Amino acid sequence: MTTKTLFDFLDDVCGPIEQAQQAVREDDEDKLVRLLSPADNRQIIKEDTYVNSQAKENLLHFAVHQSAAICASLLCEKPYSWDVDRPNLIGRSPVQLAQLRGYAPVWYPLATHSCHAPLSALEEQQLSQKFSLRTVTALLIQPQVFFRKPLEWSEVFGSKSATSLGPALALSDSRENYDENLSTSNLKFLFELVIATPKVWSFDIQLSNSCLHPNRILQYDDGHPSDCSHYPNCLKERQEQLVFDAWLYHRLQVANPDEHEPCQFATQASNPNQGSQGERLHSPFSLMEWCRMRIRQLATQKLVEIANSGDGLCFTYPRLIAQLPLPPAMRTYLAYREFWPAWTRHTLPVRDLRNLYNRGHEPIGIRWFGQPSNVNWM
Repeated sequence: MTTKTLFDFLDDVCGPIEQAQQAVREDDEDKLVRLLSPADNRQIIKEDTYVNSQAKENLLHFAVHQSAAICASLLCEKPYSWDVDRPNLIGRSPVQLAQLRGYAPVWYPLATHSCHAPLSALEEQQLSQKFSLRTVTALLIQPQVFFRKPLEWSEVFGSKSATSLGPALALSDSRENYDENLSTSNLKFLFELVIATPKVWSFDIQLSNSCLHPNRILQYDDGHPSDCSHYPNCLKERQEQLVFDAWLYHRLQVANPDEHEPCQFATQASNPNQGSQGERLHSPFSLMEWCRMRIRQLATQKLVEIANSGDGLCFTYPRLIAQLPLPPAMRTYLAYREFWPAWTRHTLPVRDLRNLYNRGHEPIGIRWFGQPSNVNWM
């Protein structure tokens, strides 16, 4: 008498396509790998296997719809290498669907493999008002577009007073409802990109090296409370001229101050528990952060040159970085991955990472969604 496993029982209840869809809904890479490479004679799910025959969409399209970042990345990476530019019935490819959603953990990994142009402004006019192509993730992936038409204040905040977040920042939760925490995290992400290439924003913040120095931030009295504890939500309360300085005040703050750490600047805080002497410490950007800004500047300049050349080449920032001879961990750093809103939802436990390595290949999950403390830079 043979004993059926749970996997065999599920196979009797639903077919491999339904099982694969469930694995994608759960963003379960290990389960999906078993279905893509079955050990027995079960049906193999291939790139040309439709999960929605009416829309002519395969499992990669479905993963994008589900915001299943790990599974979507797995399918377009070796050994599977599914085509991210494969169109559905209405001509939308997985990477274009990801662009419409503006969700960095899905769009960026797919964009590293795309050879086609992202959706244009003309195509945007034909889309539902639900979608906006001018998002923070779009700024990360195709900064050259924002050199031609920089972000306006109204796109960022939606009004003259920074109390509501505009379409460039607004993000939704899994139920498609506006998520304030995700959206304010997106605001932090925006400023990280702006300081590298200030020309992408129409508002003049007069960036220079001295502007980013903690000494200037601490000397500038804008009325921002030194004991502020609701960052980044506090940025919505700042006026147009002050929001950048409020962001810098928090950005250069030392989370876990070390008395032996050099180049730290202190300001008195009203919270006596903050800092060793009731002080809140600030430190300049690290050398790694300065290098990332400079690489971002050079890459963006190259993208602008390509866009202006008129030779038909189509490059995005992820595609350009992917062609550099860099270790995977460095590519994730240049992708500003730690600032992607909600990317930690997709990180894999250390045990799962070890199991993936033991299978004899390095899936995309390790590159994009492994825990930072377990990443080897080389």
